[in-house]
Amino acid sequence: MKGCGYSIIRKSTVMLRKLMSLARKYKEIILYLIFGVATTIISFSVFWGCEALFGKDNYLVNNIVAWFCAVTFACFTNKFLIFKSKSTELRVMAKEIGLFYASRVMTLLIEEAGLWLLVDIAGLERLSFSFFGIEITGHLISKLIVGFVSVVINYLFSKFVTFSKKNQHKS
Repeated sequence: MKGCGYSIIRKSTVMLRKLMSLARKYKEIILYLIFGVATTIISFSVFWGCEALFGKDNYLVNNIVAWFCAVTFACFTNKFLIFKSKSTELRVMAKEIGLFYASRVMTLLIEEAGLWLLVDIAGLERLSFSFFGIEITGHLISKLIVGFVSVVINYLFSKFVTFSKKNQHKS
C-alpha cells in the first residue's frame, strides 16, 4: 500500500506539470508582464525624480521625460526578449523601432490627455497622502490609472503590428 506521502508527491508533480504547461503556453504574456512591471518601475521612478527636480507643476513635461526613458527600455526588451524578433537587418530594425515609437507616441498622447483630465479637470491634483513615508500624490495616482490603459494598448499594438511575424517578412 502506498503511503500518504506518495499521494501528495504525485499530486504535486501533476500540478507542477500543469503549471509548467501553462507557463510555456503563456510565456509571451508572462514575459510582457514581467518586463512591463520593470518598464513601469522605470517610468514611475523617472516621473517621481522629475517631480522632485522640476516640480509638480511640470507634471506633463515630467511624464514625457519618464515616457522616453521607459519606451527606450521597452523597445529593446519587446524586440529581443518578449516577441523575439530575430531580424538584425537594418531596414527591418528601423521599421520596428519606428513603429514601436509611433505606437508609443499614440499612447503618450492618451496618457497626457488622461493626466490632464484627472489632475486638472477632475481635481486629483489636491490628493496627497503618505504611505510608509513615501508621498503619494494625485499625479502619481493619475499616472497609474492612465498607465493601465496604455499597457493594454501597447501590448496589442506590439503583438499584432510592430513585432508581428507577418510584418518582419514584408520588409
